[in-house]
Amino acid sequence: MFSDFKNTNKIIINNVNVTQEGGGANPEEPEEPSGTDLLPNISSGQWTIHQSAAVTGTDELTLHADGVWKNTSISIEIRPNTTYHFTAENPNNGTIYAFEVDGSSVQTFIFISTNEAVDLTFTTKSSTQSLILALSSGESPSGTFIFKNPTLVLEEKPEEPGGTDLLPNISSGQWTIHQSAAVTGTDELTLHADGVWKNTSVSIEIEPNTTYHFTAENPNNGTIYAFEVDDSSVQTFVFISTNEAVDLTFTTKSSTQSLILALSSGESPSGTFIFKNPTLVEEEPEEPINQDLKISSNGRFLVKADGTPFFYMADTGWSLFTRITKEEANMYLEDRKNKGFNVIQAVVVAQFTGITQPNVYGQLAVHNGDVNQPNETYYQHIDWVINKAAEKGIYIALLPVWASSEVTPNSGIFNPNYQNQGWTTATSKAYNHGYFLGNRYKNHSNIIWVLGGDTNPPGFESIYRSMAQGLHDGDNGRHLMTYHPQFMNNYFHNESWLDFNMAQTNHVFDSPNYNAMRTNYNLIPPKPTIDGEPRYEDIPHNYNTANPRITDFDVRQAQYWALFSGAFGIVYGNNNVWQMYEPQYPPWIGANIYWYNALNRPGAAQMIHIRKLIESRPFLTRIPDQSLIISGQRSDGGHIVSTRASDGSYAFVYSPYGGTFSINLNKLSGSTVKAYWYNPKNGVATEIGKLDKSGNRSFTAPNAGRGNDWVLVLDDTSKNYNTPGTL
Repeated sequence: MFSDFKNTNKIIINNVNVTQEGGGANPEEPEEPSGTDLLPNISSGQWTIHQSAAVTGTDELTLHADGVWKNTSISIEIRPNTTYHFTAENPNNGTIYAFEVDGSSVQTFIFISTNEAVDLTFTTKSSTQSLILALSSGESPSGTFIFKNPTLVLEEKPEEPGGTDLLPNISSGQWTIHQSAAVTGTDELTLHADGVWKNTSVSIEIEPNTTYHFTAENPNNGTIYAFEVDDSSVQTFVFISTNEAVDLTFTTKSSTQSLILALSSGESPSGTFIFKNPTLVEEEPEEPINQDLKISSNGRFLVKADGTPFFYMADTGWSLFTRITKEEANMYLEDRKNKGFNVIQAVVVAQFTGITQPNVYGQLAVHNGDVNQPNETYYQHIDWVINKAAEKGIYIALLPVWASSEVTPNSGIFNPNYQNQGWTTATSKAYNHGYFLGNRYKNHSNIIWVLGGDTNPPGFESIYRSMAQGLHDGDNGRHLMTYHPQFMNNYFHNESWLDFNMAQTNHVFDSPNYNAMRTNYNLIPPKPTIDGEPRYEDIPHNYNTANPRITDFDVRQAQYWALFSGAFGIVYGNNNVWQMYEPQYPPWIGANIYWYNALNRPGAAQMIHIRKLIESRPFLTRIPDQSLIISGQRSDGGHIVSTRASDGSYAFVYSPYGGTFSINLNKLSGSTVKAYWYNPKNGVATEIGKLDKSGNRSFTAPNAGRGNDWVLVLDDTSKNYNTPGTL
């Protein structure tokens, strides 16, 4: 197991590139020139080569695996608080991963990748001294893996948008220095606190309606905060942070004229706090990678603001905001982006025990158990993750709370019986929580609101309606909204705030989720529908740890069943990833692989083949149509589903068990049909040939039996569509 390898020093790497992108340099050490590869060639003799591997080029390694986790490795010195860029060629999908090591030899996981072209960035911690990189067979017990041209490069820090630091150096004489503090460097302050809120501050003029980017080094977790001041000298709170590396953006109000920034002891009555290199830079406005989403004109799909079709391909990361660090979140998002996911479903307030469960940094979502007192530091972490997702073109389907914890008949902060608060207070809290989130993220284009969370609303409809109203009022109705139920329901279908229906089916072999999709698809008025929680890969069948586990085939079966029965997209989940299972957390529902190892489970890698198939044809006209299937239908796990363009220009037929079945070709347009077999496991399309379009025709898949699933693709030849799965 990869987890067992974390405590060893052997790691295999091949032709790896890492680029340093600024920060954290020790002024006593020479600065490496920009663009210099920090990794020695694999042939240099500085790598620890595994006995099953051989150097086959100047910067190339070939590994003939004879077991799992056969590693070739190198250890190099790197800098703390620094962003690096790593690349490597990995044509056979070997495993490349890395750890950073501090002065006590404690190793912290950074990334793992099996991509053919590894290209990622990461930021080291303040205590980091070295990096271990490995090229490995990973969980593959056999096979040949080639690694080429790994590089690690020190780059100059990119110029900040706007270019000029607006803050004077701390030593400039323009700061008001507290008597318990002293300037200990050009842009460094050391504070020996003798009480709470001992502040050193500066006031500068800034522009209204402008976005600024603030950074500072805060190695001792002091308190840094800011207020904006309007023309009437009214101060409005902007941010507060105790993070070691403060990195955030904010947009000023229309009346703002100046900013007050303070370096402080905060609520700590004693201690030494060092603050370094505070910078404030005006950001130039950029076109967002993500456009706002809206409902298509036919009420069946999602499209971007410019009308471009949007295929919703989500991963389930419920615990993204609470159980993993920023560095881990960045690695997770990068992995999902590289696998084609464009949505992550995640919960704002900790999923398991709600407001009483802190995030990985020990921060609770609220103060004093009161949802009306949100913890700004907790939400700054969520801001960072959402912004990082936006940079990668990923939308966040954001659940305000996990309702099965916080809106239940027996407990939860939105239950009228909670502290005997009554219905008026409960609905007011729901509205306020919704408004707080809506207003906070009103300027983000990559948000989708998801109410609920594994629970059904009867008896609490007013709570959800109040929260929905708060979200709407907070973001001015900018973002789409849905509801995540427990199993199948469409309680809010006729309410204007619900833009699309989301079902949860279940984690049971062959559970016929196509029925839920057909039910929702046929509702009036039409609204898009999706299975928001189908079978999770690696979860035990029917939630019983004594049962076999859901496999990649079971995942594919559920996805195609839902999609071809009317769903507008797909949602993948892995039982280890949704809960971000790690050694420090108890396993939930039989979690058995640490989340960072589970990222590369086969089902996750196969979802992109579904997206590519759908996007290779005009999909806003796609409709479910079981009448295509004439014979060969089954009522068990081999149930066949079919979908086609409403104009008959193409059709897809999914058979979970392969085999033979007959199709009514008269459902297609044109005089001839071009047919293919599309392999859901690897996305390879094999042409069957050009056929006369005449009545019913029998097709036999390349193989048959459970797990041998295939998609039959039928095109009107005159449309000249590309090979299925290619754009």
